[in-house]
Amino acid sequence: MAIYGDLETHAFTDVMRVLRNQAGTLFLHMAYQGKTLELLLNRGQLLGLYIDGFPVQNPEQLQEIFHTLTHQGRGRFEFQPGQTRNQMFEVPIDPLVRQVTSVGFIPLDQLPHPETRFTVGRAAEVPVSLQGRWGQVAPLLAGGVSARALMDTLGLTEREARQLLYQLRAVDLIMPVRAGQPAPVAAPVQARASAPYAAPEAVPGAVPAALAALGLDELVPSGPAAAPVSVAQPASGGPVERPVLQKLLGALRRFVGGAR
Repeated sequence: MAIYGDLETHAFTDVMRVLRNQAGTLFLHMAYQGKTLELLLNRGQLLGLYIDGFPVQNPEQLQEIFHTLTHQGRGRFEFQPGQTRNQMFEVPIDPLVRQVTSVGFIPLDQLPHPETRFTVGRAAEVPVSLQGRWGQVAPLLAGGVSARALMDTLGLTEREARQLLYQLRAVDLIMPVRAGQPAPVAAPVQARASAPYAAPEAVPGAVPAALAALGLDELVPSGPAAAPVSVAQPASGGPVERPVLQKLLGALRRFVGGAR
């Protein structure tokens, strides 16, 4: 028999209960994210589901869709009895409805992405309910572990792996490894009082080394170490041409400036 109605006046779970022993196609117009759904039913089994004509290939996505229809369902529904077409899977409807109406169900869009990697978190204690799984996950966290890796290692479904990581993160046992996370900022360097600066002239051999480094070898005295250079002041106090001394002082200024 054909059935018509609206999800605002008939709960989705009630509609599924009425159709438990029926075979045919249930149309839910504009009922899921503004899109129309087609559910292929056969006496308590869901054989396929289409969203705006596109098939849902992943059976785990059914939980998210059923959760939305159960808690936020709106729109007209129409059931047409008859043989179903294009069977894609065979999922019992009653357990699916019980899962999405349970308190512990978490919508798919709130679970971690399958490729997001996690490492050890900040919590010091493991809840009793998670101790068994924590013993399996903890050794895998050193290099970061994702839901995809847990599926391969622990033999979990994608939803089970993502929900496990969700539960571990909720109690701070794990934390995500951010992609492109910047390196920790170094602590600011504290200013320190430095020792009094010693002019290069006070350091033995500094002047010859500086002159040699600057290509002024002709000014380096040969033989035994020479006495410090003293500059005689002119009797008249007027300017005196000292090209060699000026070159020496200029070289020393450049050397001192580079050293700083």
